[in-house]
Amino acid sequence: SAMTEFTDLLKKFETDKEASQPDQPKALILVVDDDESIRRGLGRVFSHKYEVLTSECGRDAVETLSDAVHCVILDVKMKELNGFATYPKLKAKSPNVPIIFYTAFQSEHDLQDVINKFKPEGYVDKGSDITFLDNLVANAVRNYELIVQNEEYRRDLEKKVAERTEALERAQ
Repeated sequence: SAMTEFTDLLKKFETDKEASQPDQPKALILVVDDDESIRRGLGRVFSHKYEVLTSECGRDAVETLSDAVHCVILDVKMKELNGFATYPKLKAKSPNVPIIFYTAFQSEHDLQDVINKFKPEGYVDKGSDITFLDNLVANAVRNYELIVQNEEYRRDLEKKVAERTEALERAQ
């Protein structure tokens, strides 16, 4: 079954992976899936490297999301608010957050349409190797950190320019 496959992939992945550096603060990621075993499984896989928050529905995910979240792994097929409906709500709250669609129902959607419409960070089939998802998340987290650093740098620069302008105006 797909679930057994998933569990086997997790086991293989957990034995392969290297120990993370405990001295570094871990980046925060959010896993959104209405299947508890998937939430638990991904939580276990990623907790070695990241602080993992989980949500069982889109509405809760939107509430849970903050600027501190570096990446969202988003299930597509969920009751009530599905992943496609949740995505724009997450982006409205945190425009820069990278979102990865994680789904077992790839064939139901035209992949190209999904990618063009949402521009997700990635689109991963639940049957695929966890390493692929792990690499996507690592890249997403790095990209988000760069975006945040750039924002801080830009704000800092604007502040310096404003201060300098003020000093020049005073000097006249």
